[in-house]
Amino acid sequence: MPHFCGKSHATRLWRHGNGDKPETPGDCPGERREAEIARLAHSYWEARGCRDGSAEEDWYRAEREWERSRDRG
Repeated sequence: MPHFCGKSHATRLWRHGNGDKPETPGDCPGERREAEIARLAHSYWEARGCRDGSAEEDWYRAEREWERSRDRG
């Protein structure tokens, strides 16, 4: 997911079931947002019992939830 901090970052795609955990946020503000969304998307996958599903759907659902949480706070 793109972000705009002026640094050149490779596009990252969160993949469910590959054993990786979401990355730790770095010094770029967009990385923190991305990491929080990735953690939330991962929790949706875990809630499904770690079964196959759509990583994109989980990501977009997490993104919407993350945005809503920012609007409330």
